[in-house]
Amino acid sequence: MSLDQLLEFLAIRVNGTKATGDHVLVNRNLTCTGDRALVQVENSMLASRGNESSTAAKVSVEMPSTVLKQLSLDPSPPRTTW
Repeated sequence: MSLDQLLEFLAIRVNGTKATGDHVLVNRNLTCTGDRALVQVENSMLASRGNESSTAAKVSVEMPSTVLKQLSLDPSPPRTTW
C-alpha cells in the first residue's frame, strides 16, 4: 500500500463528531520509502497532500510503512507482557 492509500484509509476512520472544531496539521514521513505527505484534520475531515510538508505543522511523524500499516489496522496500544 502506498502512503496515499494508507491516508485515504485513515480518512474513512476519522470520527467526525470527535473531530468537530479541530484543526491539526501533521507532516508524515515514511522512513523506508522517503514518501511524505501533509495531513490536515479540519471540519471533521482528514485530507492529505502527497509530497508536501508545512512549517505550520505542530508535529512531524517519521516511521516505517509497516508501523503505519499496523497502526491503521489496529490503533490500540501495543500489549506488553511482564
